[in-house]
Amino acid sequence: YYSYFRNRVPASFHGTGDVFASTLCGALTKGKSLDKALKLAVDYTVKSIELTINNKEHNWYGVDFERAIPYLLKKLND
Repeated sequence: YYSYFRNRVPASFHGTGDVFASTLCGALTKGKSLDKALKLAVDYTVKSIELTINNKEHNWYGVDFERAIPYLLKKLND
């Protein structure tokens, strides 16, 4: 059993489940353990949401995950 929590972000965006699932699968494929892959998936999803909220010109229909890719790549290679 494993759990990992972050503070709730007061926003909702389409696609966050897809971001989470693809990050989890990618991290597992790269050889990360399940607990580390889950943590990364949560952190990357939250980072994407935070970057979207901080972008005053963000789209209402999706999370700006592209801007968080450098964060993801760094964490995947740690």
